[in-house]
Amino acid sequence: DEEFRKTVPATATRSSYATHAQLLAPRALNSHKGNFGKIVLVGGSDGMPGAIRMAAEASQRVGAGLVRTLSATSSREAIMSGRPEIIASTFDLEGGGDDGAARLDKALQWASVLVVGPGMGQGKWGQYVWAQAMDAEKPAVIDADALNLLSASKAPKLTRDNWVLTPHPGEASRLLGITTAEEAERRFT
Repeated sequence: DEEFRKTVPATATRSSYATHAQLLAPRALNSHKGNFGKIVLVGGSDGMPGAIRMAAEASQRVGAGLVRTLSATSSREAIMSGRPEIIASTFDLEGGGDDGAARLDKALQWASVLVVGPGMGQGKWGQYVWAQAMDAEKPAVIDADALNLLSASKAPKLTRDNWVLTPHPGEASRLLGITTAEEAERRFT
């Protein structure tokens, strides 16, 4: 209500397409998908393909040129079902051998930007692909279990100025080493 808005100052604003449309340059008529970046989304461990697929779809909707997921083999079918435009690469720890490690490295080097964490899990597979993605030193969105692995690592070398962290209150509290109640109190200060 209006009285509330006058009493309590806004600490955030709503964002919409209309508020940002003027910031987007029109795309050239002769442009193609190769002109708009290559994103690799790392996640989708065994039995957890949903989040990585939704993140891949969102990447396409906002205009990424080429979108590739890097998931466990068991997640590939669910990721691609109804979305053949997603490039679905796989990596498995068991039986992947040198070929699997080479595919993982090649996919990470191919990317211009990474999204790390959706459906990744914190098991052996998630820990391995997370470490490889961090070593790639690419601009990245760090989400979900990648945030949990980051908060558990406490490694100073993992501080980067080309990351965007997307924690929910529980993940933020783990990253900051505080309770969720403290995180809620400090959220906009």
